[in-house]
Amino acid sequence: MFKSTFLLSLVTICLLSVLSACSGNANQPTTAPNQVETPAESGSTPASAGTAPSVGTLVYVDSIELQVDPATPASIVALVKGNLADGCTTIGTETQQLPLGDSNVFSINLNPSRPADAMCTEALVPFERLIPLKTNTLPAGNYVLEIHGVTTEFAIP
Repeated sequence: MFKSTFLLSLVTICLLSVLSACSGNANQPTTAPNQVETPAESGSTPASAGTAPSVGTLVYVDSIELQVDPATPASIVALVKGNLADGCTTIGTETQQLPLGDSNVFSINLNPSRPADAMCTEALVPFERLIPLKTNTLPAGNYVLEIHGVTTEFAIP
């Protein structure tokens, strides 16, 4: 009797140990390179119609390639490549911020959109997006384009 009780207790302890090790900490935040918090997460901008704020909706930018047409005024298009956090997230719009004052940094924010209460694949979804830069009002000079932490340089002749 003692032997079977001891074995049952030992098996129970082992099982509980395995289960607790597998559970992890689901509430622990994770970070990744070029990970961007959406406006819905920061609470600064309301979601657009048909969508609701969604914690964890992220855009990961991997690279920026510039295509420059040397015509006057110069036409510059950015080819942005990266990944979306899941199968439901899309890039709704982008917001361009021109350099201010003495700054030479031209910033673009990709604003993701995600349906409320959607059941989505939890795999990264690659994206490519062509973005014409609004450079027609900028004076000639050297500039830095920044999109979600990834930068590249360009010049306006």
